[in-house]
Amino acid sequence: MTKRGVGVTVGDGRQTKFWGPRWIDGLILRYQVISAVPEAEIHNRVCDYWKMDMGWEWNQISPYLPSTTTDHIV
Repeated sequence: MTKRGVGVTVGDGRQTKFWGPRWIDGLILRYQVISAVPEAEIHNRVCDYWKMDMGWEWNQISPYLPSTTTDHIV
């Protein structure tokens, strides 16, 4: 079920952990993984996977998340 008008603003992504908080449809991404996220990346922030003028670094995200989850990352 999709709820319109409900979301989290992450701004520049420097304050929001990518894998930890519920910032996408109420999901905690580290609980959605299909492959273990390396310990060195588990504390990465949203800005570590987003490049201005280029978008998401899908090659760093998609090995760990199913497409049903990555489809929610916009």
